Amino acid sequence: MNEITPLGWIAISIGGLILISTNLSLLTLLTRRQSRKQSDPKPLGKLIQTFKNPWEPEDRQWQELSRQVKELQRRDWLKDKNATTEQND
Repeated sequence: MNEITPLGWIAISIGGLILISTNLSLLTLLTRRQSRKQSDPKPLGKLIQTFKNPWEPEDRQWQELSRQVKELQRRDWLKDKNATTEQND
């Protein structure tokens, strides 16, 4: 039976390290993928929603601005109305 030379042992060790590191990296990617799926269940659904209504975030901001403007106008109208009634009294 032939003995394995030190260079052979080095080659076997490097091959084993490559095999182990490949398996560990695949396991790590698999666990990350599963945790990401739990936190964001429908990334494709979000993409489809973006295609259906691409300006939805901006629309929400415009609606909020519109609501705030209406509220300010209402306050100004009430303030003017109260000032008018006070002058008439």
